[in-house]
Amino acid sequence: MDAQRALLDELMGPQRDIPESQRREIKFDEPEIDKFWLVGMNPFDMFRNTPWSTRLPDIYRRAIGKEYGGEKSQPKEVLSQWAELPEKAKEKYGYEGQLYQFLDELVRNNDRTVMRARQAHEAKACEITDADAERLRAVESEISLLTKEAEAAGEEGDVDGSLSLMTRVEDLNKQKEAIIKPQDARVQKVLVCEVSGNVVQNTDVRIQEHYSGRIYLSWKGVRDKLAELRTKFNGKPPRPIPHYDWRKDPEFHPELRKHRRPRDRSPDSDRDRRRRRRRDDPPRDDRNRYYHRR
Repeated sequence: MDAQRALLDELMGPQRDIPESQRREIKFDEPEIDKFWLVGMNPFDMFRNTPWSTRLPDIYRRAIGKEYGGEKSQPKEVLSQWAELPEKAKEKYGYEGQLYQFLDELVRNNDRTVMRARQAHEAKACEITDADAERLRAVESEISLLTKEAEAAGEEGDVDGSLSLMTRVEDLNKQKEAIIKPQDARVQKVLVCEVSGNVVQNTDVRIQEHYSGRIYLSWKGVRDKLAELRTKFNGKPPRPIPHYDWRKDPEFHPELRKHRRPRDRSPDSDRDRRRRRRRDDPPRDDRNRYYHRR
């Protein structure tokens, strides 16, 4: 139901059920507007109905410092408002800065997933059955023994005996490779995607399917967007100014400057003002009465 409502909001706007004469102008900075979508990317949309969808709220909380508020509206008419905004005003709103923080935490989590998948993949190269392990130990032990005997025969001048022993060593090395190779073959049948962390079968068809699939494209988009924001802000995302409204910012609306209230007085000036007032004020009556009684 929520997905259908969101689709209708996107196609017809959130005021679709309100008569046109009663509709108000929607502004990009209203609380119900999806700010991640506004600045170009909402991971909650990208990873919906994937294994990552249940993990995103917790990642969001760690990155932004508050709970995720759920799906919000995405009316297309506010996109032009945001696009026309001065870049400096955009930074004061901090929407891109928050997206930067969210994507950074998201990528950190996925990097750990990639690392675990790679470690598990590499560990399989060392996996071997108990029977094969026993055969391998026996072959390696015999190789070691025959190598020593071949060296001893060579030192004693028995060249033919030494060569015969080394021939047997070569045969044993082939047996050793025959035991190990099937393990390597199993590992080579799959690959770990360094972008998404998915394990993919190492065939042209499966690899092509993965690279054109939703999970890979979503993670590539996330990583590309993070790289873009990291470059834009030089690794230091701007923090949002609470309750900021660029329409009331004299930096962008000079006509508002003459209506600005004077800045709060400094503590020093307030202290000096109180001292002058005490010095200039006449003595209080109750203070005089106290002196007369004494």
